[in-house]
Amino acid sequence: MKALLLLLILGACGEAPNPERDRLMAQAQASASRHHYAQARQGYEQALTLDPGFAPACAGLGRLLSQLGQTPQAIERYQQALALDPEYIEAQHDLALILADQGHYPEALALLEKAREQRPQYLPVLQSLALLYGKQSRHAEAEAALRQALDAEPGLVEARLQLGQLCTRQGRYPEAEELLQRAAQLDPQSAEVQRALGLLYLEQGRPQEALTALEQALALAPDHVEAHFNLASALTALSRPEEADRAMQRFEELGQHAAQIAQLRRALDWAPEDFSTRLALAHHYQQLGQTEPALRHYWAILAQNPDHLEALIKLGNLYLKTNARGEADSLFSLAITRHPQDPQTAQAHFAQGFLRLNRGQLEAAAQSFDQALKLRPDYAEAWNNLGNLLILSGDPAGAEQHFRRALTADPGSAEAHYNLGGLYLRQENKQEAEAHYRQALRCDPANGRAHLALGALYEQRGQREEARRAYAAFLAGWRGDPAIAKAARQRLDALR
Repeated sequence: MKALLLLLILGACGEAPNPERDRLMAQAQASASRHHYAQARQGYEQALTLDPGFAPACAGLGRLLSQLGQTPQAIERYQQALALDPEYIEAQHDLALILADQGHYPEALALLEKAREQRPQYLPVLQSLALLYGKQSRHAEAEAALRQALDAEPGLVEARLQLGQLCTRQGRYPEAEELLQRAAQLDPQSAEVQRALGLLYLEQGRPQEALTALEQALALAPDHVEAHFNLASALTALSRPEEADRAMQRFEELGQHAAQIAQLRRALDWAPEDFSTRLALAHHYQQLGQTEPALRHYWAILAQNPDHLEALIKLGNLYLKTNARGEADSLFSLAITRHPQDPQTAQAHFAQGFLRLNRGQLEAAAQSFDQALKLRPDYAEAWNNLGNLLILSGDPAGAEQHFRRALTADPGSAEAHYNLGGLYLRQENKQEAEAHYRQALRCDPANGRAHLALGALYEQRGQREEARRAYAAFLAGWRGDPAIAKAARQRLDALR
């Protein structure tokens, strides 16, 4: 009788606490958020071993498997989660998105509509419903879902953006502008909102305002494919054909990467274990400035093969590029430890040398570059950076020798020519400096620093036209520090 009473009390209080399961679940979620997929998967599976009826762990595995490109297994896990808890809204939503991505719109919509019935103001469901309704040209239903979302949360930028785009397509321009302007106020850093404003202004025949909005979009997201195409349209409308051609050329370059991504994603659906496809996908995502999916693909490789040298190095370089230097250093160290004699490991030594150089650890940096050269004696970048170290150490003659060693290893090294140009400029040998800056541009016509250096050199000589051309070429291709671009713009304006 006492045992029965205890069971009744536990049932009335809900699920019995399971601290170890919850700890494993939290650990798995933290690992997944850091892209440590192998640890995340282990945590979810251990949580399910302790509690096979724990729906959140099933859904977590579904999300993880989806990120790893294992779509059938992901669907199976989500379905398992919903069998355990038919009203699990998040699992319904995530499964619907996977089905929609595969083109199964009726099934996806059925799941989302069921979820809306259960929780009418759940914002992710409402926004996803609007997207799917829009794909099926069910505009009235899309608008109703978006307005329902905005009634629940008036500050929802994404819903305002979607509704503004819908109004633009329907020719409801004043309403679209009000929605998009408000979205821009709520999130000034949204490139997509600025692009939507640019499209709205183009539709209305307001090209100057479109240009301003699209330039702002590209300042926020320099590799936004569609924004470059829209920019070309605005520049054409303003009778600026040369700039329009440059924008269209950039659109075509980026569009090739987008096309490759679409093709590779289809290939990955058939062979999610194919590391070469994932490496290629990560590369193309990086070319479009999309760091998050690139990270996911590198970590997906390491989840299956923690010692994959190319993934370790490329992932480390990506972290280095995003200024996550601790993560980068750990990955390079792992590559060196696991593959000490592989010539490819020279790249890890080189990257660690770069990190140490930036921390002012000149001796340690030199050791790293030397290690890289032991594995790859023809490593031009390592010779070049050893030259930079010697400049910092006050040895210009030694630096010149190392820059020339870099050019022996790689005659097309724009960096080595640029550095030689800077070395000669400091020695007041302007003729040699100019020759090497020009050679840097022959090796790499997009080398912005060489254009900028030539502009300053020509300006000092009073060659105003040449200086203008050099500054203009720099500004056309520079995507780095905006302060440098601003200074170059000021010099160009002063020469007009």
